[in-house]
Amino acid sequence: MTVNSFFSALLPYISTVLAICISIGGLWAVHQSHSRQAIELAKQAGEIQERVITAQKTENETLEKRMLECEKKIDHLEAMLETTVKLLEEKGFTLTIGEDTVTLEGEGKVSNIRRKIRPVQKPVQKEKTP
Repeated sequence: MTVNSFFSALLPYISTVLAICISIGGLWAVHQSHSRQAIELAKQAGEIQERVITAQKTENETLEKRMLECEKKIDHLEAMLETTVKLLEEKGFTLTIGEDTVTLEGEGKVSNIRRKIRPVQKPVQKEKTP
């Protein structure tokens, strides 16, 4: 057997092993690429989640501040109303506040004021144009 015939007989086996190695290398490269993408996506998702949590905390703090301001205004209005009621009682009037009416009685007269209910306006949604 000559060297040429030996390599000629061995060549199909070498090309098969080489093709298998190239295929395995290609699969490994694709796997590594997908792993890197998955890691990158996980990092991005974590960053987005942190930003959302920060934004929600900021919004909660803002809402809490607004709620405290509203509570202070309500307390002030209640105090002013109590003062008004006491002042009217000193003058001989009786002030009764109901759900939607305010009644003032005094000097033999009764006055009722009914609160006008304001309609609630619903926001108009803009149509999406394709």
